Parts: sequence; structure tokens; C-alpha cells
Amino acid sequence: MGKGSRIHSKLTTNHCFSLEIHWIKKHDFLQKGCTVKGNCQQRFTNSGRSLKTSITSTNAKLITLTYKINGEKVSYSVPVDYSACNFGGERPWFRCPNINCKKRVGTLFLRGQYFLCRHCHGLAYKTQMMSQQFRLLEKAQKVRGKLGGDLSTLSPFPAKPKGMHWNTYYNLKSKAMRNEDKMWGVTEMQVF
Repeated sequence: MGKGSRIHSKLTTNHCFSLEIHWIKKHDFLQKGCTVKGNCQQRFTNSGRSLKTSITSTNAKLITLTYKINGEKVSYSVPVDYSACNFGGERPWFRCPNINCKKRVGTLFLRGQYFLCRHCHGLAYKTQMMSQQFRLLEKAQKVRGKLGGDLSTLSPFPAKPKGMHWNTYYNLKSKAMRNEDKMWGVTEMQVF
């Protein structure tokens, strides 16, 4: 296999329900005795599925997940770990509930019956399954979308949005154009 080859057989994180620690912290659900009942949204937007999940915080270092899969109630605890931040404060992390793993992760994914880290489920990120050309296309489209323009690389480049600094606009445009040129196979030429 060549350098740019990819094996497209792995399931990606986009096709699984996800539970993110930063969302739990942002909504103050790590406080002792806090119980949250709501929907765990699936990141794969095409299906629009949701999973009713209850998250109970026993203390700041342990949460309990409760939900139903195929009519069967599932309930288990997930340890929460903390790391110090450079400018003070702490950052929370899940510890994978798989007893053979215990990796410190920011997101747990549901595949089968349990929320585990992507390594335990054998999941890959979407970009890991893309060719280099499609990764470059996605980067260019992201910049075009940020500027409020058409995502097609065949359309004219979007104009500067009102309120954006010119330097920011030129940097974004340069980044998008470099990615588009690489995607189309145009090499950068040096001018002497």
C-alpha cells in the first residue's frame, strides 16, 4: 500500500452516539447530586436519532449513566479525572469505563450497549478514512463556509464579511487557496 492509501473498513465516530465531557462541565452537571435527564444527540446529522439518557453525578469524580438499549435498561458508573490547566483551574476527562482500558478521553461513544472510548470500540475519525484530496477539499470548504460563501471550490471566492479584519480575511483566503491548489494538484512555485 502506498503512502496515501486508506483502509475504508472502520466505522467512524460520526456514526455513533457521543457523550462529551466539556458539554457536561459547561452545563454544571459535575456537581454532587446533580441529575440530568435528556437526550444524547448523535453526531451523525443525517439520521436525526436521539437516545434518552440520564446522567447522575454522585460526586465530582464519578457520574452514572442510565439509558435503554433495545428495551433493556443499562446503568453504570464512569470515572471522571481532572488535569491542571496552565493558567489555573482544572480540565475534566472521562476515564474509559472498560476495565481493560481506563484511557483518559474527552468523548465516549455508544456502539453496542456501552459508552466507551473510540479505541475500545475500534472507531476512527472521519478524516482518517478520507484520501488526502478529500481532506484538503474539506479544509477549503470549511474556510468558505466560515466566510458565508458557497462551499463549491468552482464558485468565486466569498467576499470579506462585514466586521472581519482584512488581515484575518487574507489569511483565511490564503489558507483556502493553498488547500485548493494542493487538492487540484497545483504545486507551489517559487518566484526568484
